[in-house]
Amino acid sequence: MFNIIPLIIILISLSIIITIVVRKFSALANLDVDNMPAEKEARFKERLVTERLKRSFLKWNFRIRKNLGPVMQVTGKTFSYIYEKLNEVKEKHAPVKTLDQEGKDKKLNDLYLEVDNNIKEKDFAAAEKALIEIIGIDTKDVRAFKTLANLYFEKRSFEEALQTYEHVLKLLEDTGDKDENTTEKQSESARVYFEMALISKEMGDLDIAKDNVVNALGIDSKNPRFLDTLVEISIMRKDKNEAQSALEKLKRVNPENQKLSEIQEKIESL
Repeated sequence: MFNIIPLIIILISLSIIITIVVRKFSALANLDVDNMPAEKEARFKERLVTERLKRSFLKWNFRIRKNLGPVMQVTGKTFSYIYEKLNEVKEKHAPVKTLDQEGKDKKLNDLYLEVDNNIKEKDFAAAEKALIEIIGIDTKDVRAFKTLANLYFEKRSFEEALQTYEHVLKLLEDTGDKDENTTEKQSESARVYFEMALISKEMGDLDIAKDNVVNALGIDSKNPRFLDTLVEISIMRKDKNEAQSALEKLKRVNPENQKLSEIQEKIESL
């Protein structure tokens, strides 16, 4: 009976790990890969999902090893094997780069024209497909990711829009120190934070919306649109002090605003 107990523990723990793997891996399946080019799975979504998958694996592996000790060595090996297989699946979908630089430039230009036409015609599915193909060619194309995020916002796919904007911030952060035009990169980051604030507001996540607009103001503190949005969000959160503080700043940077009196009345009614 004593020898069966470790085996039972291993089986239970393995079941937990498999459950976690299935749940996390389903996040990739839910991306409707059948209707996407391989680039979307391999280049973009893997950056948004795989890191969280890996962190979850490491966290649970640590907890299980800590609680069960040497008994879990076999399970730990199984754990590593599962993760390696997931990486193999990911790598199988990696696109093969066969275009030279001139060919890439021409292809990108053609695809952007296609995106613009599709958006004008409200064919968002075709626009998304073309954008994903662009990302497959250039995985650091900020313009493509921003356009894709805007597209998701238009489709009211808010979670996807937020994830995409988060990736844009990461790209801007990675290139900011290397790029000579750092000021423009910072301004771009501020605009991205602001877009994320608008999305969070639409979702009803007012605390997150406030954090995002505050981040935007941390870069561009005198932007009247940012301040106006902070006032609006603060009123929605019924935070009278913050709303008043933001309004005072708005008055200084945009005294011609015709809505200042109306906003003041809303704050006083809180």
